[in-house]
Amino acid sequence: MNLSVVMPYFKRIREFQRVLLLNAPYFARPGTEVVIVLDEPSEEGEVMRLVRDFPSIRWRIIVNDFDHPWRPPCRAINVGVRNAIGEHVLVMSPESAFVTDVPGIALAHIAANPGTAALGHVAFATFDQVESAGGSLATAFTEPVTIYGSICVARERLNAIHGYDESFDQWGGDDDNLRVRLMMTDTYLFPLEDMRILHLSLEPRQVRQASAMPSPEYTQRIFSPSSAQANPEGWGESFKRIAFDWRR
Repeated sequence: MNLSVVMPYFKRIREFQRVLLLNAPYFARPGTEVVIVLDEPSEEGEVMRLVRDFPSIRWRIIVNDFDHPWRPPCRAINVGVRNAIGEHVLVMSPESAFVTDVPGIALAHIAANPGTAALGHVAFATFDQVESAGGSLATAFTEPVTIYGSICVARERLNAIHGYDESFDQWGGDDDNLRVRLMMTDTYLFPLEDMRILHLSLEPRQVRQASAMPSPEYTQRIFSPSSAQANPEGWGESFKRIAFDWRR
């Protein structure tokens, strides 16, 4: 298995239903599995019914049985990484549509540049904007563009740093921290302009903001971690119930 696509999922069924139709041909490729990590259980039934409509995709679905308010996706991503079997991991949102051949571009880059991580370029649009663009994701892919929201890297490199820092409890900073710690292990980060992803929503994007400015101590934890390893043993094991497994 060459690639595990890991999706942290939190109450996004309407968006996921529409985006999956766009991404399904990429997900169904040989050597690819899709690991969906539901960080709360309310949409499990709907997700299960949806994925059964795509039997050519190798699905693995893990569910957290305890409901809770939104939290950073670090724990959910780590559960996905610990359950993944692909040589490489692509972290992405269930609302993110591939404008270009994101998996192929990322894997080709890493194959040609061992020891690197590929970062996608992410833009934001509504489904109505895509429709107004004649259904063209490429046309709807407009500024502003960010390099946050996706990363592809060898799974062993994520394991070496114990994944995302599960102690973060505020909005923002988790991607920055992961990237800093990857660089501490000589994993070089490459933003790839052709690795284009469109984050889609029903309504115009409202950026989630932190309830307060992070303290200097919190900011230091993000950008100046004391160690490349973020979590003690047992990371990525916050919940373990497997609702669906393509290998069974």
